[in-house]
Amino acid sequence: MHINDTGNAKPIKQLLRPCPFALREMVNSLTQQYLKQGIISPSNSPWRSLLVIVKEKDSTPCYCIDMRAVKCVTKHLCVVFKRLAMANLCANPSICTFGSIETAYLGHGINVDSVKPDPAKVDMTANLANPRNLKKLQAFLDFAT
Repeated sequence: MHINDTGNAKPIKQLLRPCPFALREMVNSLTQQYLKQGIISPSNSPWRSLLVIVKEKDSTPCYCIDMRAVKCVTKHLCVVFKRLAMANLCANPSICTFGSIETAYLGHGINVDSVKPDPAKVDMTANLANPRNLKKLQAFLDFAT
């Protein structure tokens, strides 16, 4: 069990989003895998952040936790590094960003005020040729989802 120093802050308990039916089996499988590996553990904390399932560049699904609502009340980097160490994980310096006002993540530009799609990804999508047959339509739909 780990404890984050949040001072006298009122716990932030974000509303859960329903998991899309198509992802439920994968989410359950990842949950069981992470529980077995000791990466996650059951919790009855009054704090709750959103779970987001993302695909790595190699299309491997993984969990991400949307901690934006909580970050203003935690002792940031010390907590992050301690939790990584407790889980026997390490941060990859080549993809980590600390202290910047904006960062690129999963094809989006993220800052304190907004999350915007990467303009290069938008241009690439906008300039795609219209699908002219079923196979090209299916390929586009696979790309878009």
